[in-house]
Amino acid sequence: MSVLLQAGCSLKKMIKIIELGWYHPTTANWVYNIHLIIDETGARLYHETFGGDSRVIETLEKMGLKAEKLGAGQGSNVEYKWRDISKLHDIEDYKGKNWGEEGLK
Repeated sequence: MSVLLQAGCSLKKMIKIIELGWYHPTTANWVYNIHLIIDETGARLYHETFGGDSRVIETLEKMGLKAEKLGAGQGSNVEYKWRDISKLHDIEDYKGKNWGEEGLK
């Protein structure tokens, strides 16, 4: 954290989108990618399909927010079960706040 502060960065202004894994429906030829979004309000898991992570970054940039897309590294590309992700929000529902009055319910 001290490196960020030395560089003049604020954790409140940084949004991190980290790809953690995937889920493949048995009847489909595509996958849900699972992402963790970390912002000033906390962290939350989301699912996306067909480039939703890139579209949410574009939306955030239009709102004047900075977002960075990252991978979690070795061991992070795990397969999730439907029961674990079925209630996750779509990543394109994210508008800059995970929690609080402006966040998702």
